[in-house]
Amino acid sequence: MSKNFYVIRRVDGIKNQDILRKLQLSCFRYIVADPSEEENVWWIVYYNSEPVACASISPSKTYPNIGVYLSSAGVLSSHRGNGLQKKLIRTRCKYAKSLGKKWAISDTFENPHSANNLIACGFKSFQPEKPWGYRSSHYWRRKLNG
Repeated sequence: MSKNFYVIRRVDGIKNQDILRKLQLSCFRYIVADPSEEENVWWIVYYNSEPVACASISPSKTYPNIGVYLSSAGVLSSHRGNGLQKKLIRTRCKYAKSLGKKWAISDTFENPHSANNLIACGFKSFQPEKPWGYRSSHYWRRKLNG
């Protein structure tokens, strides 16, 4: 597969919720983020015209008004290894920065590949005052401005 055929598009989660749900179920076997929630902003990666990956952001509860939470980055197994998750991380950070947001945060749970992709994209480990994930979740943040 050539990387040249991948296109990332920001999409309306409500209009594309069937595709987003199907991608999440294929990547995670469960729904990570509800595409029908209006506060989520979504992207789909297409290989030619086939949806092969998705990701979302939402307002951060840890950094209200100044941050976004990166979630739901899933890539179909047949398209892993092409740098799509890193591209989705960078795309969401660029979008958040364009909105004037100062922080991007995320978490991982027993997922070293995602953790390494976040590190490669400039994220640092941190411990939030009020952890929101599983007991062994790992938390990440990246300053977007300055």
